[in-house]
Amino acid sequence: MGLLIYAFPLLSIMLGGLGYLISRNVYLTPGAVLTVSLIATYTVFNSSFLMWVVIYTIFSYIAGLAIKTLVSTRKQES
Repeated sequence: MGLLIYAFPLLSIMLGGLGYLISRNVYLTPGAVLTVSLIATYTVFNSSFLMWVVIYTIFSYIAGLAIKTLVSTRKQES
């Protein structure tokens, strides 16, 4: 239960931010998180995990947008 509440959300947030820094694409990492989470839903977890899949994808997307905003703000300041 701790993985669902603490570890997976933090991992998806970190992946969203790092994914943007590496690929400069906001949609790539949330897509990967969605794909891996959907595969995990049907192989490791049960169908009630689908709610968490949506939440983790949104977390990853928001983290990518936050990093994109920080990077563009820093470029404008310098």
